[in-house]
Amino acid sequence: MTFPNFKPLIQSVYAAGRYDLSTLEGCGAFTRACSVAVYKVDKRIVMLKKSAGRTHVVDAVGRRHAADALLFLENGKGTSVDIIGNSRTPQAKPAWTVDIKPRYTPADGFVPDYGEADEPPAPPPIEPPDTFDLPARLAALESWARSFPR
Repeated sequence: MTFPNFKPLIQSVYAAGRYDLSTLEGCGAFTRACSVAVYKVDKRIVMLKKSAGRTHVVDAVGRRHAADALLFLENGKGTSVDIIGNSRTPQAKPAWTVDIKPRYTPADGFVPDYGEADEPPAPPPIEPPDTFDLPARLAALESWARSFPR
């Protein structure tokens, strides 16, 4: 099997969104977005189903899928492709790591039929702080400083 390399596409999906790859749900949202982008280019790459006993996320219609991998299908065989390195850690980042051998069949995948509504919500805007009362803040700081023994 000859595997395509869609790492640049995976990285562009990450750069265009707001994905928290340190969380299971953030990884799932990123994987769904990547699946749509990659499937538009190569119909052999689909979502990887997961059983209840395996680490997974659930999409909006109740399907369990891998939180950090896609499924490459060719000639009746399926190979997983890890698209998040160190998933669910602070060091998580986009990747494109193909498994060493086929372990799946077409029955282990499904077409990524997600739309724009499945994108993660943007973070809430940062609210400006209330008015800054400098004299009150200085008084509080002086009081705190006086609480230390000399």
